[in-house]
Amino acid sequence: MATAMGLAALSLGMAALAVGGLAIAVALTVREVSRARGGTSVRPGFAVAAGALYLASVPYLVFFIWLWFVD
Repeated sequence: MATAMGLAALSLGMAALAVGGLAIAVALTVREVSRARGGTSVRPGFAVAAGALYLASVPYLVFFIWLWFVD
């Protein structure tokens, strides 16, 4: 029982980190789009960081939602 509670707390914590990463990725995307619309060149490091955050957070959130709410 204690192991199950620990795993549940761990998955909730990881979901919170994934939501935070997704929020940061969205903020970076909005910032870079506004820079591009203003005529300034896009910084490739920020674009790569946003892409990595999307790739790290979205699949985990999909898995978390499936695990907690569908299964």
